[in-house]
Amino acid sequence: MDAHQQLQALRNVQAWYDAHIASCPRSLEWKHGARAGCWKAHGLQPQRSPWASGTAQDDARNAGFQYGYEQAKHDLTAGAAA
Repeated sequence: MDAHQQLQALRNVQAWYDAHIASCPRSLEWKHGARAGCWKAHGLQPQRSPWASGTAQDDARNAGFQYGYEQAKHDLTAGAAA
């Protein structure tokens, strides 16, 4: 992925996050994971979890990651990434 494609992917990630995650009433940990999952769906390298494995925070982050990845991938496939 060249620099232009990467910048466009970052813009798409932010637009998707703003539209689907930013205002939802979930924990910050879950939202952190959802953003990371969206990054992966857009072909970017997501940030690793900053929380220790097995903690409630890491579990929430992982649940958010799964949601973000699956939903963003679905939206990309459907042509509605933002």
